[in-house]
Amino acid sequence: MCYQKWLKEKYKDIEIINHDWCRRYGAFSQITPNKRRAGYSVWSSLLPAIDYEKFRSENLLEINTFLTNTAKKYDKVHPIMIDGISSLIIRDTVLMRNSDEFATAEIPDHYGATFYPKSWGRNYKDTPWMLSMYYTIPSSAARKAKKPYVINELQTHTQSALTPGSEVSTQEMRNWIWMCLFTAPKSIQLWRWRPFLHGYQVTGRGLTQFDGTPNKRSEEVEKLLSIVNSHPELFKDFTIKKPVVRMAVSYSNRLAFDSLLKWKNSFWGIDVEGWYRLFWELGLPVEFTNMEDFDERDFSTPIMILPCGVQLTKKEIKDFQTYVENGGLLIADCRMGVLNEKCEAPKEGIPGKELSKLFGFVEEDVSSGEKFIINNKTFEAPYMNQILKVDENCKILAKMESSAPAIIEHTFGKGKTLYFNSIFGVGLKENVPKEIKELIKPYLKTIDCIIAEKENTTHISYLESKTHYGMLIINFANTPTSCSLSRIPTKGDQQIVNIINNEKVKVVNGQTKIQMEKNSCQVYVWKKG
Repeated sequence: MCYQKWLKEKYKDIEIINHDWCRRYGAFSQITPNKRRAGYSVWSSLLPAIDYEKFRSENLLEINTFLTNTAKKYDKVHPIMIDGISSLIIRDTVLMRNSDEFATAEIPDHYGATFYPKSWGRNYKDTPWMLSMYYTIPSSAARKAKKPYVINELQTHTQSALTPGSEVSTQEMRNWIWMCLFTAPKSIQLWRWRPFLHGYQVTGRGLTQFDGTPNKRSEEVEKLLSIVNSHPELFKDFTIKKPVVRMAVSYSNRLAFDSLLKWKNSFWGIDVEGWYRLFWELGLPVEFTNMEDFDERDFSTPIMILPCGVQLTKKEIKDFQTYVENGGLLIADCRMGVLNEKCEAPKEGIPGKELSKLFGFVEEDVSSGEKFIINNKTFEAPYMNQILKVDENCKILAKMESSAPAIIEHTFGKGKTLYFNSIFGVGLKENVPKEIKELIKPYLKTIDCIIAEKENTTHISYLESKTHYGMLIINFANTPTSCSLSRIPTKGDQQIVNIINNEKVKVVNGQTKIQMEKNSCQVYVWKKG
């Protein structure tokens, strides 16, 4: 696709783009991308740079669509799969490949993902919430598109001959496979079974010795598959348990955020990770959604998070209003709504008239380097903070040291909003204070969900079939730990079975305590009431 043609289809008339871009072009043919970040572009409009990156993304979508349709001309039997650039939206830069994962998932028959948790600088051993989020984003994209989800590659061993730190132990292999299974894929391909014998990745990967005979990892996979095949009541036809929390993100919003930082040192993904970590530590099922394309599943989710929502369209604002008005809890953080579709600040003040109605505040000013207080404990306000003028009917949950509002609750229709006046997820990435967990817990009282009291080295996720529930618990720590669970959906006092070792745990009034050995993995299955 030609860039100038794409612009013409979007803006229709040269005078419209001149107005929105603050330019004086005589024709679309005069527009070239090499000037998109010129000094006058930065000062007059963010759109030249953003539109070009958006074009690159949509051009990639067009190429994928063309390849898919071409393949279908010659093969009308086999499904077409696209393997996305998994979780690229949370990386330091999104410009290297310009892949909009949610949009890409709409194209093929099946949507796939590739995972290398210990390659190319990654190692999620000490940040299991990050590993969980890494797996969750592409599976969310597939479910959003209502497409079967396939894990096309999951790392099995070292990257190549000289890559220390990329080794995969049997424990890691087991944990990764179980975590992937609990995102409800239709299939998982382990990459690869036999090590590379030549090329850059020589000696890398592999579930076998060089001669093709089994090694310890292949034996671990055999054990795992035996457990799965022995429990068709859960694994024959399963899905994830309905999410309690959805992270509302979009590729367009990410581009707008990064443009405000002149495309360098973006911390958008850090803020997203922090918010994800908060609800992961509470043991709640979290999914991602594309806020450009809300559907009935989004509107029925009890809690929605809007991290770094600097740019929101009229449609997105209306969708958020509908969501809260019908009973949802919407949580957002600093500088929400600072830009509209044309990357302009709202003339009536941030966050704009409609968002002010929804959240109950108007920004009066901004500051940085300040602190806020919750239950007499002081915390840094991450990155920057807003000085808020709040409505009389707002409830102030935390204040700055200056006594200005820091966290506010506002009722809108049947639902509520929570607003944090700093870019709060940036701080949550490093540590989730118990005071923040306690602030969130009251909002969970009326929600149908399991509540977990656990360490930040413990991962929990859930599956369900028509007849059974499944719960995965992994202790990533090198020491034993325990996990207390409440509100487990059982019928009276019931036993849940650990299908890995067949041990039974009694649940009384929906409560139980699970003991975990170091570096251990447990999978519990129980019948629906």
